[in-house]
Amino acid sequence: MAKKTETQNKLDSLFDKMKKDYPLSLPDVMVAGHVNRLLLSSPKLNYIFGGGMPIGRIIELFGPESGGKTILLSHIAGQFQKRTDGKPNTVVIVDMEHTFDIDYAQIAGLDPDPKKLIFLHPQHGEEGFEICQKLIETGEISLIGWDSIAATPSASTLVDEYGHSNFGKTAALFSEGLRKFNPYLSRFGTSLILLNQVRAKIGGFQSYGPQENTPGGYAVKFYASWRGRVSKIQDILDNKVTIGNSIRIKNVKSKIGIPKRSAELELYYDTGFNPDLEYIDFIISLGLVEKSGAWYIYKDEKFQGREALIEMLRNNRDIFDEMKEIVNNSFKNHSPLDDMETEDMQAEAEMIALDKGGE
Repeated sequence: MAKKTETQNKLDSLFDKMKKDYPLSLPDVMVAGHVNRLLLSSPKLNYIFGGGMPIGRIIELFGPESGGKTILLSHIAGQFQKRTDGKPNTVVIVDMEHTFDIDYAQIAGLDPDPKKLIFLHPQHGEEGFEICQKLIETGEISLIGWDSIAATPSASTLVDEYGHSNFGKTAALFSEGLRKFNPYLSRFGTSLILLNQVRAKIGGFQSYGPQENTPGGYAVKFYASWRGRVSKIQDILDNKVTIGNSIRIKNVKSKIGIPKRSAELELYYDTGFNPDLEYIDFIISLGLVEKSGAWYIYKDEKFQGREALIEMLRNNRDIFDEMKEIVNNSFKNHSPLDDMETEDMQAEAEMIALDKGGE
């Protein structure tokens, strides 16, 4: 074994002293560099997040109005409230839009218990950041949901006269706020979900590239570890009565897992999401159950129709739980599902080319 040089000994001595003086600033890279996750009940959300919701990171959900962003936030927040890993289970909802509906949020799984939910109505963004930072420093906050960036005024905006130009103030607020906020989220293991709307681009070459952008400037895009576009696909009807809607989430940035994944979720207004139905889709896609027409085959047993298969799995929780574990583990790395995503993207590109006359 090579003998340490005098310089190396000095470095080791200094490093040992610094670890005592700055213990939180000199963590083990194998611990600090690992993405901790919370496994959600929805496998489709676990899939697009790359194996579960990341802990201590910033997530942005953006899209058009009434697309399903707020209900998704409520659902994920409810999952943090139910965590069983011994970590904090109190969530904070920052309602800058002043449109929060607790009854609708409860359908998605949010618990209104004051011990698990802190509800904020800040007057402006600066006040929101200050309150949230103090809450994070208690070490008892697992998740903050901010609804929304587009509706967040700065303190100066509130004192300006109506009609006064406020161009760039929201972007400046979030640039400064997230720069200061981000280290606290990481150090205390608090996740942040930012909701955002899309706005039509004004000016420029309207025929080239995306015709929408998001408020908040470049800082939000920079600090977010994961960004996804949320949009409503269609209504779910029962005898011509709308009982829910389908939501599509498309990942556009991921520093925590496989990028460019997408998922479609079904939200029912009376019961919320149905994770068991979602698992069935993945179980079939991964070949854990064979599908032949209307029949589903597991080992030597046949089940006619999806409901019969679901009933069997629900009556055999050990089998169902084993399959769920296989499904969720498949999300951490490249899987056959990602090959299906690529095929879908190619088909989408071909359709766009056809619409343009084959250009």
